[in-house]
Amino acid sequence: MLFTLSLISFIFFFFSQEAIPFFGARFWYLFIFLGGIFWALMIFRKYKKSLPLQKQHASERAQYEKYLP
Repeated sequence: MLFTLSLISFIFFFFSQEAIPFFGARFWYLFIFLGGIFWALMIFRKYKKSLPLQKQHASERAQYEKYLP
């Protein structure tokens, strides 16, 4: 996520240094920032959803391995 967003930011920064009006506009940085926040929230939401399942699987595995020699 960070690599992708930083690469896109550097590309738009290059366009702003070359004075290309549309791609060098400052509103692109706002879209990149909001996209990064959205992307991070989606990752956090998926992690939050899968964490209880991982804990349940770990406890079931511990119960199973308790009886193994």
